Formats: sequence, structure tokens, C-alpha cells
Amino acid sequence: MRTQFDPFTYDRLIMGTVSRPRGMRPKWHKKRIKRLKLRRRRMRQRSK
Repeated sequence: MRTQFDPFTYDRLIMGTVSRPRGMRPKWHKKRIKRLKLRRRRMRQRSK
């Protein structure tokens, strides 16, 4: 089980945090999203 690399859980996490009001967002949120997007892009390139 590599949940870290599961795009569906990523999207659920991102959607869940985005739909919340700004004040409820954890501080690491933006950095983590950037990291996830970069990692997802890298994974796609590797699979091509």
C-alpha cells in the first residue's frame, strides 16, 4: 500500500483542504500541494 503515490487520495486531500475556509488551513498546506504537484508531474514523465 503506497498511499503516498495514490493520485486519488491526493485529490481528495487537496479538495478537502481547498473547500475549507482559509483560516482552517494547516500551515504546511501550500508547500505540500506544490510538492505533490511536482511529484505527480515527475511520475507522469517517468511513465511515458
